Amino acid sequence: MSHITPVLAPLMALLRSRKVMVALAFLGATLLTAAVPDLAPHRESIQVALLVFGSALIAGIAWEDGQEKRALGIEEALAAVREGPDSPREAGKHILFEAADTLLGEEDE
Repeated sequence: MSHITPVLAPLMALLRSRKVMVALAFLGATLLTAAVPDLAPHRESIQVALLVFGSALIAGIAWEDGQEKRALGIEEALAAVREGPDSPREAGKHILFEAADTLLGEEDE
């Protein structure tokens, strides 16, 4: 059970990100359009529209987050990204290191 927690905690931190949630929702919608046979004649145009709309929404969220960080001050924002224990960056690094340790067969002692 102790091996599951180090992986789940960073994944949960990533799922708190609005950009990740939007990307997963649009991925699900795209896969759904591929699975419905009645949409076959229009599948490509629907998937392109979903991709464009999803990308625009993620870009808008990123712009909003950037404006918020600018309002906080650049130094404070950089410190928050570098030092935040629940930041998506730290969560992503933790997942990659855990995956590398698992693949290489190294365990914490």
